[in-house]
Amino acid sequence: VFLIGLSSFFSGSETAIMSLNHFRLNHLRRKEHKGAVRLLQLIERPDRLLGVILFGNTTTNIVASSVATAWALHAFGDSGPLIASLALTFIILVFAEMTPKTMAALHPETFAFRVSWVMTILMKVFSPVVWFLSGISNTLLRICRVPVGKKELPRLSRDELRSIVMEIGDHEHIDYRTMLLRLIDSESVTVDDVMVPKGEIEAINIDDSVDEMIRTMQSTLFQNLPIFQGQLNHIIGVVNIRELFQKDLIKDLTPELMMKQAEPAYFIPEGTSIIRQASQFRDMGRQIGFVVDEYGDLQGLVALNDIVEEIVGEFSDSLADTLKMIRHQDDGSVILDAGISIRILNREMGCELEAEDSKTLNGLIVEALDGVPEYPVCLCIQGMRLEILAIANHCVREVKLYPDH
Repeated sequence: VFLIGLSSFFSGSETAIMSLNHFRLNHLRRKEHKGAVRLLQLIERPDRLLGVILFGNTTTNIVASSVATAWALHAFGDSGPLIASLALTFIILVFAEMTPKTMAALHPETFAFRVSWVMTILMKVFSPVVWFLSGISNTLLRICRVPVGKKELPRLSRDELRSIVMEIGDHEHIDYRTMLLRLIDSESVTVDDVMVPKGEIEAINIDDSVDEMIRTMQSTLFQNLPIFQGQLNHIIGVVNIRELFQKDLIKDLTPELMMKQAEPAYFIPEGTSIIRQASQFRDMGRQIGFVVDEYGDLQGLVALNDIVEEIVGEFSDSLADTLKMIRHQDDGSVILDAGISIRILNREMGCELEAEDSKTLNGLIVEALDGVPEYPVCLCIQGMRLEILAIANHCVREVKLYPDH
């Protein structure tokens, strides 16, 4: 009974220690949890740890088998070994393997913390035997070109971390989960994905009349507006509209005054990660930048607010704009503004559209048709059935998405 109990101790210890969550152990170690510290020290050398466990387990099982066989020979004569083998197989499987290992797998932390100090002592007591056995085992592994030595704690990949965050099922924390998922995915999001396209930039042309510039400033909803000269590609800077009105500079407004009050333009290479760009905005004390391609041509405008919305979610005004671009119909179809970003469309509609060069639904349709259609047509893109409803100014303007039957 003592030997079977000892065997169950080693079996359960092996399962419990090997089933531990290493990331939780690291967390507990940072909190100076003594059990976690001991266990991490044991796990660093899995060859020695397994050496102690397997040496103890194998030894106890062999001795138990010898004792049982000797007792059975005395009690049953020649048929004793067979009876001992059958009985001991059942007893070891149930009481020394399945039961302790199942219990250890269900409660690995509780089991492992309780046995950690015993395993630490056993590793010191049997260190010569373990060193000898581990040396032979490691030599065989090296012959097979298997690296041995200290075990590094695993690192989570982005996909693994995403899967862990997805496991947060509490309804109260669903907003946190969404925010964390956005933050994880933001590493692959660039300024090209969140910028305002060149054709939608609201700006002031200093070549216009003063009255026209004032009307533009009075009608805008933005506090900061870009100023340019002649063509939008010739961006000069960004002017604070509120500051102009507060300082009462509107009365004496001139192009020269506008240029003097404007903050110099800040240009961003296309393809820059939004995480990197957020850091640059912070370091430079900027909130607006202009995205340019490799030739220096303006591609769009990105603001710090756009990056923040990408991570924490859209604010009320942006959300309202998104809802206007996606209108659900009674028949199950959806009317889409073709200017909607593919990234936003995938997120809001649960689609998985992929595009190499296109950022909007219009670009994806033009790419699929090899040009702007001359009249409304129906098409299927990556399993999505679409009907073009409106075309204007060489762009697809409105599209109907049919439900998937």
